[in-house]
Amino acid sequence: SIGKTITSRAHAAGKKAIMMIGGSDAVASLRTASSSANRAGFITNLLSAMDAMSFDGIDVDWEPIDLPSVNDDQALMLALVQGLRNARPNMIITMPISWVYYDANSWYGTIAPYVDQINFMSYEMDSNYDGWVSWHFSAVLGGEAANHPSSISRSLSAWKGAGVPAAKLGAGVGAYGHCWKGPSAPN
Repeated sequence: SIGKTITSRAHAAGKKAIMMIGGSDAVASLRTASSSANRAGFITNLLSAMDAMSFDGIDVDWEPIDLPSVNDDQALMLALVQGLRNARPNMIITMPISWVYYDANSWYGTIAPYVDQINFMSYEMDSNYDGWVSWHFSAVLGGEAANHPSSISRSLSAWKGAGVPAAKLGAGVGAYGHCWKGPSAPN
């Protein structure tokens, strides 16, 4: 399988290989699989797949994470990550999160002890957001202002303020771009 080939090549190069689950279109499936009725089986299946392809860990890409009052995503994801950590204390567990332009949710400080790394997606800070001017596709280190209030340094500061240890934070950079055809004005 391609997974086995990738992990074999990574291990031959002295690197770890991590299996990613979820993504921006998978939130409904993650909610179902992580429910109390299905979680134990889901964890067993994830670990079996991880072992079959020789992955060293799992990246849990649960996006978006809704507030507890909406879908209880935070409780479900925390239970899933705790279950994975309990099942395999030494496996690598990572998770991606969004960039921040004001305050970070303190729940991420709660899940931080159960993951090895939290990588914030520091890309797609560009758009015609309400009141914002065009901004860089990939985040710049600093220089945020009222009309483009995001940057890598602001996000790092916000996540640390929410209780995520700095040593567990990573900044993901998009390896792609957006193209527009025929723009006639900014935004």
